[in-house]
Amino acid sequence: MPKYAEEILAAVTELQQHPKAEQVFLEMKREHPSIALGTVYLPPCREQEKTILWRRSIMNDNVSLLLNEQINKEFYSAYLYLDFANYYAAVGLDGFENWYRVQAQEERDHAMLFYQYLQNNDEDVTFEAIAKPEWERGDHMAPLKRALEHEMLVTASINAIYAAAYEVRDFRTMQMLDWFIKEQGEEEKNAADLITKMDLFGGDSKGLYMLNSELKARVYTAPSMTME
Repeated sequence: MPKYAEEILAAVTELQQHPKAEQVFLEMKREHPSIALGTVYLPPCREQEKTILWRRSIMNDNVSLLLNEQINKEFYSAYLYLDFANYYAAVGLDGFENWYRVQAQEERDHAMLFYQYLQNNDEDVTFEAIAKPEWERGDHMAPLKRALEHEMLVTASINAIYAAAYEVRDFRTMQMLDWFIKEQGEEEKNAADLITKMDLFGGDSKGLYMLNSELKARVYTAPSMTME
């Protein structure tokens, strides 16, 4: 595909009637299966002056649906982590509260990355209701274990989108998801590490104080991937 192909979006109006238009499109389709017959311009002039302009590939409906659903899941993650922060604030563990406030901000960032990706690809974005956070309250360990379970569910969800994109050879979406796959590896590790630290130090007041102080030092960092 020419380098300029993705930059040409709707520069052409209608497919003109031309005796070789269908033949040219079929040739393009064989070489690039993701190309949609949207705007192909064949001026009715000499053969050597024939010009073809390509439109951005149309995203597969299922991939688009899954990306839309992921926006909702990321916002739900933010809700869930804010609920954890709220729990820890109520019991006086402001470091844990801070950790999950920052985590909630990261999840909102993730949702906006998926949103912007759909916008950049001219896909409709549909916002559904965000569910109420549900988790079984217990001791101070309960939110940490629930967080790890949740991150594993998010990982599975992103892997499912990747598999759907691969099935239809949507390499652009797969490339975008590479960042999220790496990010989820870090998210799961962080969640597991918190559980380990709570096991080691959370059993006595001094150890819990030190762990709380460590978590209080966490500051928000914007995601390394950006979209415009």
